[in-house]
Amino acid sequence: MFLKKNIFVFLLIVFFVSYIKSAPIELTILFTNDTNGHPLSFSYNGDEGQGGIPARATLIKKLAGDKKKNNVLILDSGGFLIGRPESNLFDGVPDIAGMNACGYDAVGFGMSEIYDSKKKFEMINKQADFYMLSSNIKVLNFSKNEQDIADTEMIKVFGGISGVKVGIFSVISEDVRPFLSEQAGKEFVITDPIKEAKDRVENLKTKQKVDIVIGLTYLGYFPDDSRIGSRTLASSVPGIDIIIDGKTGLKLEEPSIVNNTRIFQAFKWGLFVGEIKLKIDKKKIIDVQYKLHPVNYKEKGVLIGDKLEEDKQVLTAIKGKMKNFDNLLAKKIVTIKDGNFPIKNIRKDENEFGNLICDALLNFTKTNVAFQNSGGIIDTTIDISKITRKSFDDAIKYDNSVIVVNMTGAEIKQALEFSTKRMGYGSFLQVAGIRFTYSKTNGSISNIKIQDKELIEDNVYKVTINSWIADGGDGYTVFKNIPFKNDLNILVREVVYDYLEKSGNYKPYIDGRINIIE
Repeated sequence: MFLKKNIFVFLLIVFFVSYIKSAPIELTILFTNDTNGHPLSFSYNGDEGQGGIPARATLIKKLAGDKKKNNVLILDSGGFLIGRPESNLFDGVPDIAGMNACGYDAVGFGMSEIYDSKKKFEMINKQADFYMLSSNIKVLNFSKNEQDIADTEMIKVFGGISGVKVGIFSVISEDVRPFLSEQAGKEFVITDPIKEAKDRVENLKTKQKVDIVIGLTYLGYFPDDSRIGSRTLASSVPGIDIIIDGKTGLKLEEPSIVNNTRIFQAFKWGLFVGEIKLKIDKKKIIDVQYKLHPVNYKEKGVLIGDKLEEDKQVLTAIKGKMKNFDNLLAKKIVTIKDGNFPIKNIRKDENEFGNLICDALLNFTKTNVAFQNSGGIIDTTIDISKITRKSFDDAIKYDNSVIVVNMTGAEIKQALEFSTKRMGYGSFLQVAGIRFTYSKTNGSISNIKIQDKELIEDNVYKVTINSWIADGGDGYTVFKNIPFKNDLNILVREVVYDYLEKSGNYKPYIDGRINIIE
């Protein structure tokens, strides 16, 4: 009798183990991309109180529940630093603190993580409780040999020892190289992302024997395949199940499927969290469900989805890394030798403040031309005796990011013609790198010179604009219709602040770049 009972118990155990092995596993991936230094809630399109890591934390807790029990991965594709002053003034440490508190498992690299220097990156990496992954960013060691700056992959098993093995890698676009700081440009080597991804996937599949491969990429999504992006990666490297992409900050409502690889993006600045639910049976994905969850996101003043309260512990963790924030905002950043920043005429003529903004943009991007719509500058009084971030925030109010585009000479001329026809309105452009004459009498544009050379309509020029006019704001269809826009995800005003701080002393000026005649 005893023997029979033991045999029965043994058979029950065998049956139970077999059942567990064969039962489908559900894996949830929560992700963000292109959050770019927005640790606290902020104003977007004129509406306050959107985004922010404390509200994101509330959402993540709601979606994840018991993270370990529910098989949840929390990921970010990179580009989570450099944005608002809450991040920039503290080298991104508040963002890291917030992401630690949210329970992120792994992140990829965007331009912002390597923008400054190797030393700055190492400081950031030490602060992180999560994996920072990079498969194609290297540094040169003392022997001038390339070595990885971080872990190249991460492996995690869900569902016990015999469960599903997930491998994660990360690659970044080589296109970011020209926009790194001079120091970072010397220290970091960015290798071919496609080749490196092939090596990682082969290693994960053949040596590590993973079942599911996830790529965290900062490549960008280009529907027309005109550039090397996440679609290129999917079509070139078989075996990647999921790509969580960034760089282009698109709100993909449905995954794009290329070569059996699903590609995801969840907008930008932490305004959404993506949720991917995978059902896995016999080590294979048999079902994918996807949803975008807004984080107090508003459209035309209307809240989309439920109101999310801020997680107080996460808020405290972030603010604990922001010592003397108000004092830093009020700190003088530059000495004005003489001159002033009058703004009243900025929609009608060349303007000292407009020149400053456009010169700063040109200096940062090293493009041929820079444009700034006058509507993006608020008519306020700037006290030149104490130029601070706070005083300039009142003038450069909107969170517009820096965009680089290619434009023909004919398109540039079209933009100038639209600008001058809208003289007196927010569409009127302030400029840098370009000079021209506008006749009020006949409404014509003439003597257009770019970098002191005559504009050639068939030539292609690199142009810096902001995200508002890039999306067609102020009526600029000429910018909206440009197929590829390289969003550097750095705010215009932060570029201006950095430019002024480096100059130490600054003299506002007019140089006749916009010559208006009767």
